[in-house]
Amino acid sequence: MTIKVDQNKCIGCGACVAIAPNTFDFNEDGLSTVINDELTNEVKEAEEACPVFAIDISGDDCCCNDCCCGDDCCCDDDCCCEEDCSCDHECSCGCQD
Repeated sequence: MTIKVDQNKCIGCGACVAIAPNTFDFNEDGLSTVINDELTNEVKEAEEACPVFAIDISGDDCCCNDCCCGDDCCCDDDCCCEEDCSCDHECSCGCQD
């Protein structure tokens, strides 16, 4: 799993730093940069809040293999859970409060 900030898109608004300060910080150019590659609920929230869509989260290998939509799943709305999962294939898997 990789969290990236596209430096060509970032405008340095600070939304991601405010939402997920353990993951994002400003670099010497005043743009956001990743300082911690751990996927958390706050990182997903920061990705959604970015006004210029500069944050990219890729390589999320969850796909509900063992988590059955626990809080650390983050497989978004593309749920591929087993039929016995309680999310009814409307996942969001704990990534939203």
